[in-house]
Amino acid sequence: MLRKSALLFGLLAGIIVFAYTMIVMLVIGDFGSATPEELQTAEALGWLRYIILLLGVLMGMRALRKETTGQLGYGKVLAAGIGVSLVTAFFIGLMEFTYVQFMNPDFYEQYIQIAEKQFTNPDDLKAFREQVEMFPKWATTGWGTGVFYFIETFIIGLLMSLLAAIFFRKPGKMSAQASH
Repeated sequence: MLRKSALLFGLLAGIIVFAYTMIVMLVIGDFGSATPEELQTAEALGWLRYIILLLGVLMGMRALRKETTGQLGYGKVLAAGIGVSLVTAFFIGLMEFTYVQFMNPDFYEQYIQIAEKQFTNPDDLKAFREQVEMFPKWATTGWGTGVFYFIETFIIGLLMSLLAAIFFRKPGKMSAQASH
């Protein structure tokens, strides 16, 4: 069961990422006519979602620490971070699914066309096209994209949580006998 703080901060981070990404997509406009520079900008702005995820994890752990009196073990703090990561990953997966499935079903074809414009060396272009051909077709569907980004976000959130939990735990007080 998710703790209230994990659910709250996961929902906040997920909703913020969903809204932020939709706004970026609306600002870029017609993705099919984007330039390679606009594509690079969109990709760079996409990394902000992981900063938002990190902030959600940290805020969820901090809230748990504040509401807990006495000892707070690594496992409970880690569980809060994992909870935030799961909820946030759900929203990111949903957002990616929604975009590719409904808003821009031609996204991958457009992405490839824009990316190909970056290559001036014919050998690099050929290598890029070979990589594209190896990509499984299911992965370019709305469902495949949603699942991929859910898993990717969860793994990144898990790694963040594993590290951050070290700093948010509260060790118990040593007894008088144990300190001698």
